[in-house]
Amino acid sequence: MKESISNSYIFSIVIIFVGIIIVLLIGSLSYSKAFKVKTKVISIIEKHREFNNAAKTEIESFLKTSGYTVTRSNNYGSCPNVNGAEAINTTKNYDYCVYRFDTVKGPYYRVTVFISFDFPVLSSYLRIPMSGETRVIYDV
Repeated sequence: MKESISNSYIFSIVIIFVGIIIVLLIGSLSYSKAFKVKTKVISIIEKHREFNNAAKTEIESFLKTSGYTVTRSNNYGSCPNVNGAEAINTTKNYDYCVYRFDTVKGPYYRVTVFISFDFPVLSSYLRIPMSGETRVIYDV
């Protein structure tokens, strides 16, 4: 009888360990996808030198092919205000925010994408922001 109890404890530990490894793998894949999307959106804004309709169209076409999560209706809130700045993008298709900050040297943009996990109940609670900024754009 002692051996069967010991085996069930070892089996429980193995199951917990495998579950932790799976959660870490899913988290790292979601993080790398969000990092790639953030970097590409920043490079598109820097290429167009501002967030205009051409940049927005190119970002939307990139997001269609990247596999980034499409915003579900009423699952996520709108973009929060950051340092008194409101988001300037008005897209309803994807979950990302673009903010414009004006400085003495010129404007720069902050892009926030969200790491999301597509779990049935927890997806509305697991929304982790990831932000990055463009360089200052001098001649706008």
